[in-house]
Amino acid sequence: MYVTFNIVQMRIYEENFNLLFRFIIILFSDTTLKSYNLIALEKEDSSGYITYRGTSIRVQIPDVYEMKETDFRGVWISTMTGDVASYSSIDQYKAEINRVFTVMENYNLNAMVFSYQDL
Repeated sequence: MYVTFNIVQMRIYEENFNLLFRFIIILFSDTTLKSYNLIALEKEDSSGYITYRGTSIRVQIPDVYEMKETDFRGVWISTMTGDVASYSSIDQYKAEINRVFTVMENYNLNAMVFSYQDL
């Protein structure tokens, strides 16, 4: 026995699935809904706005940041991809890492995953 679906039946199933999915997310979500405005994210050097790759659509963030105790907001830093500029002394290396920490603070990041490879 073959079961055939027409387009209308598929859309009904899709709508029902979407409603059920939203209900489950709301049901198991422990956050309360709050109102906020979205603002465009400026570049660190104030030379313009950050856009999504290959588009002119500006990245937007909430105007009010709400610190959560359990969030993991991190950045992956690798010595193999040039994330940390080349250095010739320990002081220069420390200055570069402190620059990374400053950028992390600007974006409210609380963790750094530092990857290196011995040569």
